Amino acid sequence: MTSAKTSVWRIQHLLFVLFLATATILCRAQTITGSVRGVITDPSGAVIPGATVTAKNVETGVASSTVTNSTGLYSIQFLQIGRYTIEVKAKGFGEEHSSPFQLEIDQQATINVPMHMEGSSTQVSVNFDTAPILNTENASLGVTIDQTAISNMPLNGRSFVAATVAVPGSIHSGGNTNEQPAINGNRQQGNSMLLDGMDIYDNINNAGVQSPTANSQPQGALYVPNSDALQEIRVITSNAPAEFGNVSGGQIVAVTKSGTNQFHGNAFFQLENYQMNANTFANKFTSGTATALTPYTQTFFGGTFGGPIKKDKLFFFVDYQGFRYHQSGTAFAGVAPAAFRTGDLSLLLQPVINGKAHTPVQLFNSQNNGAPYKNNQIPITSPVAQFLFANPSAYPLPNSPATDGIAQNNYLGLSNSFNRNNQGDIKIDWKASANDNVSGRFTMSRAINGTIGTPVPVSFPNGASPTAYTSFVVSEVHTFSTNAVNELRAGFGRNQQVSGLPTDPSGLFGTSGNSKVGINLPQNGYEGFSQQVFNPPSGGYDISNIGSYDTPQDFTENTYFYGDNFTLQHGHHLMKMGVQFLRYQQNYSYSGNAGVLGQIQYEGYFTGLPSATGVQGSPGDPFADFLLNYVDTQTAESQTGRFGQRQWRDGVFFQDDWKVLPNLTINLGVRYDYSQPIYEVHNQMTNVNLATGALEAAGQDGNSRALYNPTYDQLLPRLGFAYSPTAKTVIRGGYGISSYFEGMGVGLRLTQNPPYQAEYQSRAVIPTIADPAGTPLNVGQGLSSNLAATGTYNAWNPNIRPSWNQEFSLTMEYQLSNNSSFQIGYVGQTAQHLAIPRMANQLTAPNTPAPFATSLGQNVVVKLTDTEGMMNYNAFQAVFRKRTSNGLDFTANYTYSKAMTNAGQGYNGLYGTNGQYYQQDAYNLRPEYGPSPLDATHNVSGSLVYELPFGRGHRFGQNINRITDLVVGGWKISGLASAFSGNPLTITSNANYTSLVNSADARANHLRTLHVVNRGVTNWFGTDPSAKPCITTPDDGVCAYAQESATAFGSASPGSERGPGFENIDLSGFKAFHITTSQSLEFRADAFNAFNFASYSNPDTGVNDSNFGQINSTRSNPRTLQLALNYRF
Repeated sequence: MTSAKTSVWRIQHLLFVLFLATATILCRAQTITGSVRGVITDPSGAVIPGATVTAKNVETGVASSTVTNSTGLYSIQFLQIGRYTIEVKAKGFGEEHSSPFQLEIDQQATINVPMHMEGSSTQVSVNFDTAPILNTENASLGVTIDQTAISNMPLNGRSFVAATVAVPGSIHSGGNTNEQPAINGNRQQGNSMLLDGMDIYDNINNAGVQSPTANSQPQGALYVPNSDALQEIRVITSNAPAEFGNVSGGQIVAVTKSGTNQFHGNAFFQLENYQMNANTFANKFTSGTATALTPYTQTFFGGTFGGPIKKDKLFFFVDYQGFRYHQSGTAFAGVAPAAFRTGDLSLLLQPVINGKAHTPVQLFNSQNNGAPYKNNQIPITSPVAQFLFANPSAYPLPNSPATDGIAQNNYLGLSNSFNRNNQGDIKIDWKASANDNVSGRFTMSRAINGTIGTPVPVSFPNGASPTAYTSFVVSEVHTFSTNAVNELRAGFGRNQQVSGLPTDPSGLFGTSGNSKVGINLPQNGYEGFSQQVFNPPSGGYDISNIGSYDTPQDFTENTYFYGDNFTLQHGHHLMKMGVQFLRYQQNYSYSGNAGVLGQIQYEGYFTGLPSATGVQGSPGDPFADFLLNYVDTQTAESQTGRFGQRQWRDGVFFQDDWKVLPNLTINLGVRYDYSQPIYEVHNQMTNVNLATGALEAAGQDGNSRALYNPTYDQLLPRLGFAYSPTAKTVIRGGYGISSYFEGMGVGLRLTQNPPYQAEYQSRAVIPTIADPAGTPLNVGQGLSSNLAATGTYNAWNPNIRPSWNQEFSLTMEYQLSNNSSFQIGYVGQTAQHLAIPRMANQLTAPNTPAPFATSLGQNVVVKLTDTEGMMNYNAFQAVFRKRTSNGLDFTANYTYSKAMTNAGQGYNGLYGTNGQYYQQDAYNLRPEYGPSPLDATHNVSGSLVYELPFGRGHRFGQNINRITDLVVGGWKISGLASAFSGNPLTITSNANYTSLVNSADARANHLRTLHVVNRGVTNWFGTDPSAKPCITTPDDGVCAYAQESATAFGSASPGSERGPGFENIDLSGFKAFHITTSQSLEFRADAFNAFNFASYSNPDTGVNDSNFGQINSTRSNPRTLQLALNYRF
C-alpha cells in the first residue's frame, strides 16, 4: 500500500469513527429486556388518548408507566424480564387490571385493553400462563427457555448450551449436548453468546472454554454460568432485529436472575460416579469382552441467594458453583510388540493376524535397489528406538491383547487427570428514581485442570493448566418521557488461559531428552523429547505416537463493551436506534502447531516401492521406517516472545416497527457494521505477497499495520412483517443481511511468520521411479543438514473480508389453544465470503517450480486464509409448542433441510474419519462444492417437563395419606431429545497425484453408484461388490470407488456418501419434599443418554485402508447417571 493510500485509509477511518461517536454514546446494547405495547379503547372500540398505563413487576414491585398517544397506542420499553401486571387509568373510565403474565427476552408482548365506563372496575383476563402464544410483532424466529424449564431440564454439565438441542434447525455434531450447536446450516463459530447483554463468546479466537465434565466438548463460551442463576435463555435462529449483529449463526442470549421483595435461593449438590454408568460401545466391540470402566468422580455443588436490600427499590442476587473432577484408573495405548523390538516385522506378511483381517505388507530396502527384506527382518538403526527398547520402564512391553491383532490398545496403564473450578456472580438492581433503573453484575471464575499420569510415560503429559475469567457489566435505563426511553450498557471481560507444559513422570529424560535419544532438534528447556509420529500404515494397525508435541499457550484476552439504545414511540411507529462498540485485546504466546519440542514423521515411503503410475506402488510401513531411522519430515518451531493483537468491531442501527393496521406490523431496519483489520501493537507481523512471494512487514514500506484492507460496505438491511388474518393465526416473513468476521485462531495469524515466529521443516526426497532410493532424513540431521530446510508461512489475502449472510423465512403459526400453537414454514440462508484455508503455493503440475520458489523456496508450505467460501441452506421447519398447563410443558421440532458449501474445511466434522483440511486443487473451488459436513436431511428434537398427576392435590390420589404421598406424590419427569439422519462422508485415497502437487489429502475416484446391501457396523458401505474399492487396478468395472490416479485429482465429490445417524434422550426424575410452605428439599436423578443408544461414529472412508467402511466407536457417550439434592427456599 502506498503512502498516499495509507493516508486516505486513515482519513476514511477517522471520519467513520467520528460519525459513530456523534450518533450517540459508545455502546454495546443488544436487547436482554422485554417490552409491552398495545392499544387502549373505549367500549365502542374507539381509541383513548392520554390513558396512563403501568407495568408492575410482581416479584420486585418495580413499576414503569407511560401515557397513550393520540392513536391510543402505548409502549413500555426495557422492562426487566419476569412476571408483570398491567394497570390502566383514564379519565371517565374505571381502572383496569390484568392478570399476571411472563415477559420474555426480546419480546414485545401485545396487551390490548378495552376500558369500561367510570364506576365499573374490572380485571382484564390475560389468557395465558406465561407469555402470549403468538408473536404478532416481528419476523424473528427463535425459542425462549424460561426459568422453570432451565431448572427442570436435564442439562449435562449444568450448561445452558445443552438447552439449545431443542432449538429448530440445531445440530450438535459430536453427539454431546454440551457442545456449541450448528444452527440452520451455519458453522458453530458463527454463533454469538450474550450474558446480561455482554459478549461471552470467543469471537477473535474461534474457541471457547471446555465444559467442566468428564466427556467435555468445546462450547464456544468463555464463561458457563451456574444454571440455577439463569432467569431465561433466548435463541434467535433467523431474521434478528437490526440491533443484533456480529453473527452468522444463532444468537444465544441468557439473562441472570435478580433479587426480589422476598428472600429466595437454593443449595445443591450433584454427584456423578463411573460405577453408575454404562460401558462404552468401543470397550466391548473392539476387544470382544468388556473391561473395567475408568474410575472417576465428578461433583457440582453450590447455591444462590437473593432478596431485597430495600423493598421495591434495591435488590441483590449472588450465586456460587464449585466443580470437582478426578479420574484415576487405567487407559489403553498401543506400544511396539516384542518381536518388533528385535526388527522382526514378519507378522505384517500375514493376511489374518490374531483373527483380524489385514492387508499383507512386504517391506523393501529403498537404499539397496528396492531389495525385499527377507521375512520382513530389518535392522534397528534408530537411536530413539534403541534407547526406548533398552528402557522398558519408559516404554513398556504389551500387557493386553491388541484390538487390531497387532498393537492397538495392547498396553493397559495408569492414567490420572483432574479438573477443579470455582465461580460466582453478584448482581445488584436499583430503582434509582421514577425515571431511572440501574443494574450491574460482577462475575469471577477460577479453574485448573491437567493430566498427571498417562499409560505410557514417554507420551509426556501436560501439567496443570489454569484458567481465569473475570467480568462485569452495568446498564442504566432512563425514561425521558412517556414515549422516549434510553438504555446505556457497558461491560468488560478478561479471559486468561495457560496450557500446561510437557512433563516427564519417569524422570529419565528431563530437559535433555533429545540429546539422550539422539535427536538433533532444539529442546527449548522443556521436558521430554520430540514426538515420533507414525502416520496410519496400510496394514491397518495402530501404535501410539511417542514423545511430545504439546503446544503450550499463554492467553490473556480482554473484551470491552460500550453501549446505548434509544427508543421512541411516535404515532404507529416504534423506533429504536443505537450504536455498538466491541473492543478485543488479545495478548498471547503460542508455541505453534508443531509444539515446543517439534515433530518427526514417518510415512512408510522408504520401506515400500514406487510405482510407474505414482509415488507409491507397494506401500511400506511407518514403524519400519522409524526402526530404520528413515525420516520423512522434521518440524521445529521458533518464537521471539509475546504478541498483542487488537480489533474494534463497531455497529450502528435503526429499526422501525410500524403498526400499519391493528393486525399488521412491518419491521424496517438497517444496520452498518465495521470490523477493523486485526493488527499487532508492535507491528510483529509479516504477510506473503501473493504476487511476488516476498514477505511484507506490518507498518513498513507503505504497508498497513494489519496487512489486509478494511471493508466499508457492510450496509445490512432487515425487513419483516407479521400479519394476523385471524385472532389465532399469524403469518410472518422476513429478510435480512448480517456480517461476521471469523477470528481464524492464533495458529493462522500473521504473527506466526518469520522473523517473529517460524515453523521450520526438513523434508526427505520421497522415492519415485526416477529416483527409487530417494533421500531419507534421519533424527541426527536435524534442521542443520545440507538438505534445503523448508518452512510454513501464513498468508492472508489482502482483500479478506467479513462474511455476507442473507437470511429469509416465511412461516405461519396457529394458536391451537390458550397454551399451545403449531408453526410451519420455510427457512433459508445463503452466505458468501466464508473463511477458507488454501495452499497458496501448490504446484500447477508435478515436478514444476512452486509458486514463490525463488523467494521462499521450493519446499515451503504457504497456508493462505481467504474468504472465497460460500454456503446455502434451505429448510422446512415445523414446531409444536405447549406451554405449561395441567403440569405439562412440551416442545417438538422437525426440520427437513439441505445445506451445501464449497468450504467444508471450516466446519467441525470434516466429512468423516478421513476429513480434508485443504482442497485438492487450491486453484479450483468448484469441485469442492457439496453437502456441508453437518448437513442432516431429517432432524427431530424436543423437550418435555411433566408433573405426574399422582398424589395429594393432583388428579389421582387426592385423598391418600401423607406417608403414601411422600412416596408416590409430587414427582416430575423431564427430558431433552435429539435425533438426526447421517452426515455426509467423503471417500478419500492415499495421496497419489495430489501428493505430487499438494500436501492435502486426496479424494478417491468415483466411478459409479455404490449399492449398499447388508449395511452393518463392520461394513457400513455394505457387502455388494461395488463396495470393494479398486486399488491395484484403475477400474474393474464393478467398484464404485478407486484409488486416485497419478495423472489427475480424484473425482469423488465431497459428501458423496452418508454416515450413521444420531439419537439421544436425556431424562430426569425428581421430587420435592416440602419442609414448610416456602421450603423444600428436592431429590433428583438425571440419566444422560438414558436408553444407552449406540449412535455410531462415521466409518473409515479411506479406500486404501484395510478397515475401509468399518466403525469402531460411537459419537454418543454411554448412559451416564447423576444424583442430586437441591434445597430451595
